[in-house]
Amino acid sequence: MSFRGTSYPTVLEKRGLTARGKANKVNSYHRNTLEAPKTINQLYDICFGRITQLLEGERITRIRNLTWLIVGIFLSKSVQMNKIGLKIPGDSKELSVVRRLGRFLCNPGFNIRMVYEPVVKDWLKSLAASQGRLMLIIDGTQVGFGQQMIMVSAAYHHRALPIAWTWVPGTTRGMQR
Repeated sequence: MSFRGTSYPTVLEKRGLTARGKANKVNSYHRNTLEAPKTINQLYDICFGRITQLLEGERITRIRNLTWLIVGIFLSKSVQMNKIGLKIPGDSKELSVVRRLGRFLCNPGFNIRMVYEPVVKDWLKSLAASQGRLMLIIDGTQVGFGQQMIMVSAAYHHRALPIAWTWVPGTTRGMQR
């Protein structure tokens, strides 16, 4: 499956490679499957199916973009768009993928927080049920002069997956731990 949602595998996908020539193996476990997803496309399909159920009635293009964003965050272990773009397979260049995701997130007709909330709630319930506990990470990062991003993430397989975030005036030096 390509980024555009076609069901025809590309030559690179048949060989198990991304557009950037790296093997697209995934070393994670999903509790709703009998075995761990082996490729990025399998992880995408699992996430896409669940998000489609949670966001019934939402435009398919938005569901695809949200799914690729979540898969990219998970695989890149980062919320930086350029790192996410490297993990998304397809024929598009990294810069094109980053711009596409940026337009998706900045779309004034689409509230990412309202759409992301049911996905995160469902994921947190599954995580708590399977692991019995949740480990939350709070991070304050200075972004630009006098601005700070506060992010709450859930620890999962050596990754910090974002749950909620906000911008506040100030710097990380003044943040209490």
